[in-house]
Amino acid sequence: MKKALISLALILCSVALSAKPMVFKRIDGGGSGPFKAIAASESSLPDFTVYRPENLLEAAGTDGTLPVIVFGNGGCVNTSVGHERFLSDLASYGYVVVAIGPFQPGTNPRPMPASVTSTDSYLMFKGLDWICNQARDEKSEYFGTVNVNQVASMGMSCGGAQAMYLSCDPRVKTLVMLNSGMGAVTMANASRTNVAAVHCPTVYILGGESDIAFKNGEADYDLIKNVPVAEVNLPVGHGGTYAEEFGGEFSRMTRTWLDYVFKGHNEGERLFKNGDLSGFNGWTARSKNFDGQQAPRANRDATMEAYRNLRPTPDKWAKPTGPYKVVMEVDPTCPDHTVYRPENLSKFNAKNPLPIIVMSGPGCDYDGDSYRPFWTEVASYGYVVIASGLPVKEGFRAAMGFNKATSYEAALAWAEKENARQDSKYFGKLAPEKCAAMGQSCGGFLTAQFMNDPRMKCLMFWNAGGTPTGENAAQPSCPVAYFSADNDMALAGALASYNAVTDVPAFFGKCDIPGDAHGGTFREVNGGPYGKAAVAWLNWHLKGQTKYAKNFAPGKAGLFKDARWVETQSKKIAK
Repeated sequence: MKKALISLALILCSVALSAKPMVFKRIDGGGSGPFKAIAASESSLPDFTVYRPENLLEAAGTDGTLPVIVFGNGGCVNTSVGHERFLSDLASYGYVVVAIGPFQPGTNPRPMPASVTSTDSYLMFKGLDWICNQARDEKSEYFGTVNVNQVASMGMSCGGAQAMYLSCDPRVKTLVMLNSGMGAVTMANASRTNVAAVHCPTVYILGGESDIAFKNGEADYDLIKNVPVAEVNLPVGHGGTYAEEFGGEFSRMTRTWLDYVFKGHNEGERLFKNGDLSGFNGWTARSKNFDGQQAPRANRDATMEAYRNLRPTPDKWAKPTGPYKVVMEVDPTCPDHTVYRPENLSKFNAKNPLPIIVMSGPGCDYDGDSYRPFWTEVASYGYVVIASGLPVKEGFRAAMGFNKATSYEAALAWAEKENARQDSKYFGKLAPEKCAAMGQSCGGFLTAQFMNDPRMKCLMFWNAGGTPTGENAAQPSCPVAYFSADNDMALAGALASYNAVTDVPAFFGKCDIPGDAHGGTFREVNGGPYGKAAVAWLNWHLKGQTKYAKNFAPGKAGLFKDARWVETQSKKIAK
């Protein structure tokens, strides 16, 4: 008889930074991983059980901030005890699992009577919202220890349908379907429509042909077209190996996927991308959409150094033309953003501070790496550029519609806080009162919401309109520039917005952009013509370097003489 090695008594402990004692138990001695795990009850989330390393600070300090798993149970039941050995073992490798169903004490793995109740899929969102709020709460022990930019939506059987339902949330970075698949079935608010819309790397971990979910999983695999997807099978049937010590082989396979996606472990690349099952006896595997791609390695703390010193490739970056060498980094104190800045901050102080630039890219997407050549060029002239979103690997799609005006506001608040924090590397080196907002396409609409913000000294709209037009349109209170292109779907809106401006200096430029006109020149060497225009506009309005004004004044100078700017207009800008 299999018996979980669970502590015989519940332990009440006062957890550091936690307002109330927490009730928990250990399963299988805390799991097979390096961080002994517990299953815990959280007073602020009574309908869930949290599986996590007992010492969060130790785990985060060793392995980087911890990825999050939101879990739906087999049968959509209101308990995770049937999977607790599996979930505890995952937690022991540096993951925080938020599982539907209240904490159940003791060593008896049988669900309590109330737990047979089916649960609603919205609870997956409730669990994700809770951990995200905990990550922002400085009084919570999850603050600074979990990484809510690394979220796995996971579920078994019916719980897999709940995970599929949650996967539409842009916060989800990978989907794990355990003994589950939609096929032609509609269940737990999910259907094949959700399958076709999956936006993140996905794995189906199935129990072979005897698994009742096998055919549905196979159908889902065939339906997914645009993201990396893998299907692995172990012929153990629908029940998997969850009840075995440490969750058995299903735990090891699931962990291999998560470590690949979130931590960049090579074993996962060998297995899921290359189909090498060495050491995984009895398993079969297939995968697609990995060609020419790497799995997204989204553990931004663990890979910060790899990102920090990335340098331009010859065909896309060349050497930035500004006087400062630039680094791109993900700062854990500025979540959901990517920062581009001069590498040597010692050259900046209260007399020579760094102005702040905030920007969102196309589709308001969650990608702080999409316009790296452009952002690096701007930063090389002595600016801190805060791009909304985190880096997304080449070839992978970022979540669209993620960024909001609150993304800009959060970036501005971060800059102000860091400038005032004495132990910050930015202390006294930033100019939070000298800011510029810019946006491309959808990002332009976010920028427009800051046109009367007193911190803004200028605005820039790229392939976007954004400024309200019409008889009663509000006017921007700072200089504004619009840049577009022939055949750009936003050209008419950009020109109309420019024409509506009456009270401040304004500029309109139409650039010759072969191919994807709406995409601009952000990815050309040093951002192409857009990079030159941005540097000139910012140096003029944020640093008072009036020599750059000639780039926008009518006449045979600056952008007006650049052959790629096929049309330029200006108002309230002297010759």
